[in-house]
Amino acid sequence: MIKFFRNKRRNLMEIGKTGKYFKYAIGEIFLVMIGILLALQVNNWNEKRQERTSEINYLIGIKTDLESDIPTIELRINRILQKISALHKIDSTFIPGRDIETHDISIDTINIEWMFNRGPSLRLIEGSYKALTSNTAAGLIKNTQLHQSIQDLYEVKQPSTNSVYSDLKRREEHVGWKYANELKNSNLQSFFIDNSNKKEVLADFEFYYRQQVLLCRQFMNKHDLMLKIIDNINTELKQRN
Repeated sequence: MIKFFRNKRRNLMEIGKTGKYFKYAIGEIFLVMIGILLALQVNNWNEKRQERTSEINYLIGIKTDLESDIPTIELRINRILQKISALHKIDSTFIPGRDIETHDISIDTINIEWMFNRGPSLRLIEGSYKALTSNTAAGLIKNTQLHQSIQDLYEVKQPSTNSVYSDLKRREEHVGWKYANELKNSNLQSFFIDNSNKKEVLADFEFYYRQQVLLCRQFMNKHDLMLKIIDNINTELKQRN
């Protein structure tokens, strides 16, 4: 079409019809502008499509990471609840709180060293989240509430849990050194019930377990948030289909 206008202008110039020449020149300019606008529109459409695809891929990646972490955090919670239940069995005055449900447990089967073992830390799988935040991709998640929940999990709750775990580790080392001999040669009955320093032992142990309760709450809150994020991602993905 542009070639047609160009040839037409050349012919008009040759025969001296300048009025029509300028009309065709304006038409040619108009067509060029239309072409540029269409190209920009197509380019913008392609960029938005690529952004939507990237957003979906990041959300799927984060969802997969969280689903892999759920069983691990549930194991951590159950492990701590067993210990809290054992201490409650030993000393009924130890009440962890309404949000922590204790279970009936036989202390005869509990190893004393296990009671003083804080267990492994919980490191969330952060591959997809780090990939999202390592460049300008963070703004790809358009759902503001979902984006804030994901940030809260990885930037607030995870560091907070790490801090509580570090405090618990220091307390465990203190108790471990203080009662090193008893931990090696005692069972729960002799360590807590028959110990001549029963009050001191229970006081140290309860302080230690208050931190276990705090860690358990951290895990439970994190677990609930992870499930919420997974549900919200599923909803978001369904809306994109």
